Amino acid sequence: MKVFSLPSLRWFETGAEYSDSFGTDSRHGCMNVTIFRCRVKMAELRGERKLCAVCWYMLPWLAETRVDEMIVGCFEASEAGIEAAENWIQRKCFTDGADRLSISADVPFMPHKVV
Repeated sequence: MKVFSLPSLRWFETGAEYSDSFGTDSRHGCMNVTIFRCRVKMAELRGERKLCAVCWYMLPWLAETRVDEMIVGCFEASEAGIEAAENWIQRKCFTDGADRLSISADVPFMPHKVV
């Protein structure tokens, strides 16, 4: 099941970035829970344009989020690359990190911020 969708390739080609999150409780916010964050943008790597995604877990407000725990994935700058990035982000959140969150893949993906 596809939980969310990234914007089109054209969106990223304009230089726009996209960020999102899972795990915020609509009644209580995210102060006391761990949430999953991701950010996607186009980048130049070794002379080639790539779609790069960074994801991490933002810990409850009193805990320190470790930069060394950020996960980076780079994908071809194409519609197929967008789909690969969507699948990768979903897997990182709901499969690889399922034990860190108190949410399931049935929760709709709520846009956090579009930059």
